[in-house]
Amino acid sequence: MSQHRRPIWFAVLVTPWAVPLAFVLWSIFAVLFTEGVSGLKDWPVLLGFFVFALPVTYAAMLIIGIPYVLWLRARGALTFSFVCIGAVLAAIVVIPVFGWLTGPHIPPSGVSILLSGALGLLSGLVFCIAAGITFRPSGRRTGA
Repeated sequence: MSQHRRPIWFAVLVTPWAVPLAFVLWSIFAVLFTEGVSGLKDWPVLLGFFVFALPVTYAAMLIIGIPYVLWLRARGALTFSFVCIGAVLAAIVVIPVFGWLTGPHIPPSGVSILLSGALGLLSGLVFCIAAGITFRPSGRRTGA
């Protein structure tokens, strides 16, 4: 019995788009509700963020996400909950590092940690949906 219904490579290609796209869409809706359509005059800034953030999310997927998912799969523990927990923890580390690389060194706050965790959860959900990962393990778990 497989731990996922669709190829993992498809999920690896799709998932990194989730965070930059969610951030840009959230920003667009926030501007629309506060300033109206005239507030969208700064759309090149959002496009620039998207173009800069997408390679960062792919790097995070390659450096952290793929090894973690392959490790879970090898242990027979590739489940929805383990993927999402790992994605939340990875985002809590990656997003502040990304912020430190792109702007002033602002110490992480509770709100930024919660936002990072929420974006990580979004990534985990997208990955699981794209790979067809279920809540239950396959029963092929190895080790203790």
